[in-house]
Amino acid sequence: MLEDTPIGPPRAGELQVVLATDGGYAPRVEIAAYSLLKHATGPVRMVLFCTEDAKGKFPRLDKAMKEFPNARLEYVFPKFLKKVAIDHQHRFPPAAFGRMLIAHLMEGRVLYLDGDILVRHDMSIANDYDLEGNLVAAARDIILFRDYRRASEIENATTARQRAISTRSKQALKQFQGFGLNLEVYYNSGVMIFDCDAIRRDAKLHELLLDYERARQYPTFDQDLINLLFAGRVKELDQTWNAWSAIGTTARAPYTEAERAQHALARKDPKILHFYGGTKPWSKLHVHHFNRGFRWNLEYWLFERAFNKKFG
Repeated sequence: MLEDTPIGPPRAGELQVVLATDGGYAPRVEIAAYSLLKHATGPVRMVLFCTEDAKGKFPRLDKAMKEFPNARLEYVFPKFLKKVAIDHQHRFPPAAFGRMLIAHLMEGRVLYLDGDILVRHDMSIANDYDLEGNLVAAARDIILFRDYRRASEIENATTARQRAISTRSKQALKQFQGFGLNLEVYYNSGVMIFDCDAIRRDAKLHELLLDYERARQYPTFDQDLINLLFAGRVKELDQTWNAWSAIGTTARAPYTEAERAQHALARKDPKILHFYGGTKPWSKLHVHHFNRGFRWNLEYWLFERAFNKKFG
């Protein structure tokens, strides 16, 4: 049974945005939140689901909120996340489970964002996005789909390099086998639109969203659980909503010509940049910062520099 109290409905016309974080990721969340607010044209309700160690870790964001009289910021410290943290044994932090609490604690339409993102457009469009009767909306996980495509092509590999790439991809997918996941249609949970009211109407699903013990057995923790629980009830977002920082790789194999054209706008002008994977703009400089999405890493660096200069 969830002990946490719902935080109430949004105000008229508000874009509700949730980010989940712990203390260590707070600086990233500050930048992600500020990038969204900078582009918002309407009222915003920014809600941060935090673990206990995040208290007092957002001084720059508190200061930045003065720029946005049409926005409000709320900090929520769910008791459920505190319980998760006590017995947490997974490479993903307990805060990652925060998105599973959204439909329990909030009403209406909610845009969820990971902390390792940079918003580049007005996301008020999430309020009017047609879910076509689905419960959530999400974009495919480009990294996993790339590995899935490469692994499936191992029998057609004609060179040693192609065989090596296919073999590595097949190995990478082994950890996902046996869980019933559809790797051909697998969604990244870093950017999602939730219809909280519709989710709550499905009592069984509403309960299963809190199944932390089940989630901890999966390779990507809550993301795998989301893919399983919402299977067949996801409206697919195009990649502009959740563009991996190395989205440029979709312009070549293993993507088909049709897929390359489909992702062209995401390569050129993404709504949201997502720096998922091992190489983050703020991590120690690595060759991947320059040979994978250097343009987008540079954009993050410049945005972060301006943010730090303005707010300390």
